[in-house]
Amino acid sequence: MSDQVEALLSSTRLYCPDDATPLERKGEALTCATCGRTFPIHNGELIELLPKAPTIDPSFSQGYAEGYTEEFNRPFRWDKDAMAWGAPERRAPRWIERRKRQVRWVQSLLTGPGSAADSSLFCDLSGGAGYYTLEYARSFKQVIHCDLSIGSMNYVYHKAKAQGINNIVFLRIDYFRTPFHHSLPLMLCCDTLIRGPVHERMLLDSIRKSLAPDGMALVDFHNWWHNPIRRMKLLKQNFPSQGSYSKRQLDTLLRDAGALEFECFPFFQEFEQSGIVGKIGSKILPATRLAYRIRAGAPE
Repeated sequence: MSDQVEALLSSTRLYCPDDATPLERKGEALTCATCGRTFPIHNGELIELLPKAPTIDPSFSQGYAEGYTEEFNRPFRWDKDAMAWGAPERRAPRWIERRKRQVRWVQSLLTGPGSAADSSLFCDLSGGAGYYTLEYARSFKQVIHCDLSIGSMNYVYHKAKAQGINNIVFLRIDYFRTPFHHSLPLMLCCDTLIRGPVHERMLLDSIRKSLAPDGMALVDFHNWWHNPIRRMKLLKQNFPSQGSYSKRQLDTLLRDAGALEFECFPFFQEFEQSGIVGKIGSKILPATRLAYRIRAGAPE
């Protein structure tokens, strides 16, 4: 059995999500010398690193808060038949192709000019069905797949095994209280900043505190202008609980969150952005998503 946890700990530290104390490995668990908590390791590849309690703000919608709390309190168990939200087995081919298009485009921002291309460690903070984790695993020495969902953990773990991918560490976390402390060189958080300004500020603050001083994160938001008729509720909204933002709102949000440097990149899910169609379409159509590369700067 491979021990990816040991490989990860040899290159970076993990911290207690409650008090930010560096964790030490003792057998099949990580331990905190300050609070005395232990965090179990499963199969040398998956660690449960949840804080003592879920981080719920009063501004969160009731449905989101209840769902988050319920998942937080579920005990972990292995399940080879588990299914993650957004898994390709349950999606139409057109939806899957759009998602894969975004995965390819995001990789160009992570490894292209102006990025942290020399990083050997990549972390997806809200990994979901593993579209990014599984695609990027062969491009980085180590990959960290984070999620709260037990379904996501199981689904991506067994997908990776089926594909012969053995360099992923799985961390079950609350993304508001991560086990990172100014330690990660490269992070991704896509399809997640959609719950409203308070949620977004809390998560951006968590991302900022997780990044190494010279680290970079890539995050994305739904663009309000992509479908303004639905945003104004003149047509039925497909996802009424999901938030969307203009670029002006996002620039303010990122400044308020303490991001010292950020740059915006529009993404168009309807077509590839290279070639004639992409060049013309990106000039006349509003972007589907607004992605930002963030650099956090030195710790406070």
